[in-house]
Amino acid sequence: MKKRKKKINLIPLDRTREPPRQDPPPLTAEGLEHSLYQCSACGAEFHMASRGAELFCTACGARWRMTGLGRLEGVGDTPSYFPHIPDWYEWERRQVEEAIAWGAYEADFRVRVQALPNAASFVELGEGRLHHGPEGFTLTFTDRGGERALRFPARSTFSLHPEYDHQGQGECVTLSTPDSTYFLCPLEEGFRAAKLQFATQALWRRAQEKAADGAPV
Repeated sequence: MKKRKKKINLIPLDRTREPPRQDPPPLTAEGLEHSLYQCSACGAEFHMASRGAELFCTACGARWRMTGLGRLEGVGDTPSYFPHIPDWYEWERRQVEEAIAWGAYEADFRVRVQALPNAASFVELGEGRLHHGPEGFTLTFTDRGGERALRFPARSTFSLHPEYDHQGQGECVTLSTPDSTYFLCPLEEGFRAAKLQFATQALWRRAQEKAADGAPV
């Protein structure tokens, strides 16, 4: 018995009809100042801001506009040193590494301290102090009525977890112990999570190199 072939109805393709076009959402540079915190035109730190598709420096007035390809082009007389955003980011990293090599890096901030000992809720610990230098981090705060100091040595702190908008409070970084994670939000100017992350990674590599050479860390 011969098997009957199933008839397939083909729908003709209308090549004259164009598919519906969807305009892409407008590109925005807003928020880039968190990672691109240093002006590539004048070198000033912590004076970068953004609005719409533009990133600008409030210290020297340099402005860059994001193109449709996600590149940053100088507006007017502003030079386009780093149109590719990752190149700007890596340039900042090199600035931090050079400061460490010259012994010129040190950071000290008043911070708001929140502890997360479990997945349930944060514990407010009030104001504390975060210091970062060649030896690593030192965090001091008040816990249960007594002052507490936690140290995170550079040799064992290989990176840092940054957040650019922690619960609507702005930037923060986290440091963890076996018992808790501490969320640290700045209470003064000059705090950039990206710069702290660069420094943490560079100081860890430096500590590893010293240990490999047999030098005291």
